[in-house]
Amino acid sequence: MKNVLVTILLLLGTLSLYSQNYDSLKSSWDKIIILDSYSGWSHFNNDLEIKKVGEELYLTDRRDSVIRKIDPRVLNDFFESLTNERGIAKDPLKVFGKDSTWLIDNAEKLWFTYLGDKNEPPEVDAFAINIIKDYNKVKKYVWSIQGSHWTDDYPFTSVSIIKNKDTLFVQSFGQYSFMMPWSVKGKTIYNSRISTSIAQILPENIKSNRSRLGGDRFDHYLVDRIYNSLIRAYRDYVIAKIKYPRQFSTLEHHYLVEGARLADMGSIEWGRFMSAPCLELVLKSTELPENISFSVVYGRRIKLHPVKPIIKKQIRMISQLSSNLVYQYTTKNSSAFGEIHFVNRKSLSGEAKRNFKNDLKDNGMKRNLFRGKFRHAIFYELTEDRDKEHSFSRWIFLKDGTNILWEIKGNFLMDLHPDVVKEKGYICRIVTNKEWEK
Repeated sequence: MKNVLVTILLLLGTLSLYSQNYDSLKSSWDKIIILDSYSGWSHFNNDLEIKKVGEELYLTDRRDSVIRKIDPRVLNDFFESLTNERGIAKDPLKVFGKDSTWLIDNAEKLWFTYLGDKNEPPEVDAFAINIIKDYNKVKKYVWSIQGSHWTDDYPFTSVSIIKNKDTLFVQSFGQYSFMMPWSVKGKTIYNSRISTSIAQILPENIKSNRSRLGGDRFDHYLVDRIYNSLIRAYRDYVIAKIKYPRQFSTLEHHYLVEGARLADMGSIEWGRFMSAPCLELVLKSTELPENISFSVVYGRRIKLHPVKPIIKKQIRMISQLSSNLVYQYTTKNSSAFGEIHFVNRKSLSGEAKRNFKNDLKDNGMKRNLFRGKFRHAIFYELTEDRDKEHSFSRWIFLKDGTNILWEIKGNFLMDLHPDVVKEKGYICRIVTNKEWEK
């Protein structure tokens, strides 16, 4: 990696940016140097040159000899592609040499190739294929297949077109298929024809970025982003419902099941350092405002825990919350979202209570400070966005009206005085009505 970076820095330091137009360069360049390297799980460093021999073009290794003859049409295509495709903001598939017709025609193939040997329920297949076909929904995921995001993957490809003492430098560090974007004369260019032209020039018999430049795994990256953002939640819901149809039927008489998944989960309420099989649900109730939901976890070590306890205890919990200042604030603010947690039979699970007691001790308080007061306690989470900032807090509401701010992340919290959120993390602080009024 060090040698590759040194080579790149030396190259950048010695080359000047060519100001002549591309048409002139296409016919009058003296030589073209291609630096193609990689450092990560493996490494290579190719230093190649295209030379004119009469009317013919040859690719040579600058440390060795002639590699092969180059088709001049490939080089012409490279020069003609050194500009952004038109309309890519509205049609990002153009960046990759494709369009919405390609997406619609190939949606089924894209999905089943992505699945490989996996089998999904027919309703999941139908849903996924329809999502992939919906270009308006997937445009932003198409656009995301560019740039550099990983710290263990370092591809680099550059093409230097040299005439006399001037050089046009075209380069990319892109990690995805087609290695977008390219830097050309200091301008960011999104055009896969640059990538595919270079891929055609690079030899097949050496280690290189050839396959990446040629678009290898583009289909996988595209469907993977669509799947994780638009399909996975529906797929998880269908799988869970197929597994527990009777329990879903019971819950759907009382709630809108907005989300469901089978998981091996470890969490502050379920087990901080170990995971266990469970069913996670997001339930919407007509008794709750639109921006508040139940976040429910049912254990399923041998069989699924009974789902009826929340139905029986919902009215009591909502009644208990009705006069709570945090709950009232949530109901009045569309930018806030509240979750009432419920694990098996109660809101504040035994594991959550144990974790809370440990945090009390870490804050210099007695573990048994609230002994005997946790019966009917409610575990509540609040998230809020304001002026491009985000706030997250965990609360424990005791039946006697005590509001405990268990955890806080962010620089603000509702309408509370800034001093309340001066400390961050698991602060275990009682928030009084007087502090609220400030």
